[in-house]
Amino acid sequence: MRIITYNISYGGQERVPLIAQILRDQNPDLVALQEANDRSNAEKLASMLNMHLIYGESDNSFRVAWLSRLPVLRVSNYQLPFLLEGPRTEFTMEKTLLGIDVEWNGEVANLYTTHLQSRYPDEYEECRLREVEAILEEIQPMRERPFLLTGDLNAFAPGDPVDFLPIGEEDFADPRLIEQGKRLAIARLKAAGLVDCYRVLNPTQAGYTSNARRGPSQRNDYCFASPRLALSLHSCQVIMNELTPKASDHLPVQVEFVDKSSREL
Repeated sequence: MRIITYNISYGGQERVPLIAQILRDQNPDLVALQEANDRSNAEKLASMLNMHLIYGESDNSFRVAWLSRLPVLRVSNYQLPFLLEGPRTEFTMEKTLLGIDVEWNGEVANLYTTHLQSRYPDEYEECRLREVEAILEEIQPMRERPFLLTGDLNAFAPGDPVDFLPIGEEDFADPRLIEQGKRLAIARLKAAGLVDCYRVLNPTQAGYTSNARRGPSQRNDYCFASPRLALSLHSCQVIMNELTPKASDHLPVQVEFVDKSSREL
């Protein structure tokens, strides 16, 4: 089972053919999209890849979606809580957690994607932590099953390097903030027993996924598996080629799980 998570940046806009080519070259079974803001573009992408679209409506313009070649048994769309105080803005979290169930390796796999609050001062990391707590509460019944949480989490993992922050975040580009700022959200997912697929297979690689147009400089895009699913983890890699800087400001991350019979071959 090959899964890609990909923030396609503001709905993909005129970049949909490039995005489709990048995905087609990888031949995934499922794709989790973040910033799938334009439903018509998501539909075009699904059609170009001959995949089924599961679209996650939310309360603001930032949407998520799944594309699937596998039959989808169940869909769940959870509205994440509105967390920031003060006036609502385009970038204030009112997003969603989109789940699908698919049959894989003789049982049901629960797959979820989300897109957490952006920006990097500590108060935003505290917001992401509350979002993670809400997600963990929702997924509690599934955490002993084959389960995957993936998406643009806009958070730094403890111990991960960061070269520089995105354009527009220059006020927070002090290296001391990058090094010493709170890193709560990813730590909480790990404390809950979920496995960071990329880091467990690539312990010494930076794995940068964000700022792709300027030069990847931070890891924001993750695949977290339950221990049960992690037993079948085969590979996890960041996809970077000549097309990716033109297609989005994020790089896609691909994770692959192999069933028991494949592992024995």
